[in-house]
Amino acid sequence: MRGKDSRARALRAFVLAVTLPAISALPCNNLCSGHGNCILRVCYCWEGWTGADCSLRTCPADDAWFDRASAVDKAHGKAECSNMGVCDRATGQCECRDGFNGRACARLSCPNDCSQHGVCQDMSHYATLKDPGAGQVFPYDQVWDSDKVFGCKCDRGFFGPDCSQRHCPTGDDPLTGTAID
Repeated sequence: MRGKDSRARALRAFVLAVTLPAISALPCNNLCSGHGNCILRVCYCWEGWTGADCSLRTCPADDAWFDRASAVDKAHGKAECSNMGVCDRATGQCECRDGFNGRACARLSCPNDCSQHGVCQDMSHYATLKDPGAGQVFPYDQVWDSDKVFGCKCDRGFFGPDCSQRHCPTGDDPLTGTAID
């Protein structure tokens, strides 16, 4: 029995010694598409590329709008297209869901682009305009979404979430002459 075991082990060792160099010399799938390094038949993709053969592009990543917390008070890790879009693997560009924009879908869009009657500004800007009032004032520049959530600052005479509504004129009726009614 011992002779058979040792011969079987020797045969396995011989087969491995002969075939392993041949296997490791075989190229990777699709030669890693020219976007990675092939090591022992496994593609290690360069930055900007992914997939088993490195043929797919990656998309920009930013803080996730939603994800699972990784620890207490630790969430919003980096995610492709900020988890608010789909990556087009052919182009490496995010296709954002409605209401989101930016390279990595990291910004909440202003409604109706403020109807061309206002300016779209981030919440950290609005926080600087807040009247401090009484008590302690906390800065809003280190919060994860301070430069992601946007709102409209309407031009004079316009109001509403998208600046699409006009204020009605007030004061004396111009058709009554100079009298104050």
